[in-house]
Amino acid sequence: MRDIDNFVKSMQNGKENFILTDEGDIDKFLGIEIKQLDDKRFELKQPFLIERICRTLGLIDNDWKVESNNKRTPVGKPVLNKDLNGKPRKLKWKYRTA
Repeated sequence: MRDIDNFVKSMQNGKENFILTDEGDIDKFLGIEIKQLDDKRFELKQPFLIERICRTLGLIDNDWKVESNNKRTPVGKPVLNKDLNGKPRKLKWKYRTA
């Protein structure tokens, strides 16, 4: 915690002279729920964005009668990256407008 306090002081007293305010606990920031699991791990959730995407896709009230399983899917490895040589997308997806 002392390192964080020293960093904040350097931001306030540095040549930029930033004005910083304490906005309280960081349990919710910019729509992201932040939960500290232990000294080194945090859990981040974006429930409102997730709901907005699901609503846009018609999954909230199952508008499109989509069937899905409710089994947890583990994260696969290796991490998937953009396929630069792959086929172009069939549909355009704009993250910001979802």
